[in-house]
Amino acid sequence: MALLLGVFVVAPIAAQFSAGIMVGEPSGLSAKLWVGELSAVDLMLAWSLADDAQRFYVHSDYQHYLAFMEVENGRLFAYVGIGGRLYVGDGATLGIRIPVGIYYELERLPIELFLEIAPGLNLLPETEVNVGGGIGGRYRF
Repeated sequence: MALLLGVFVVAPIAAQFSAGIMVGEPSGLSAKLWVGELSAVDLMLAWSLADDAQRFYVHSDYQHYLAFMEVENGRLFAYVGIGGRLYVGDGATLGIRIPVGIYYELERLPIELFLEIAPGLNLLPETEVNVGGGIGGRYRF
């Protein structure tokens, strides 16, 4: 709980922070905190409907951004990351994820858009490969 409080309350004061939503699997609230010029920590709190099970979902990733393409109005990057994820409901599932995506930052508005796919590996209670991802937007504070 202290981690969530830090990300949503203290972090925006300390560095560039953004919050918004992601729609896909899973769908929910998304937040990002830049920890360097080309690196960020991502957090998502969501509800997963995969496999006809309704479960609470949380993940956090370290993401590294790569110069991708020059655009006239804003900044466009590709990114790759690594992190952990947890599903809770009808038992808990713990795993790792490797998100890969595209990130676009508008030039004149504090808005960022992203598209990601995240292959992952469940580690507990059993080993299983799966893929998540979606499209989202966040407001930069």
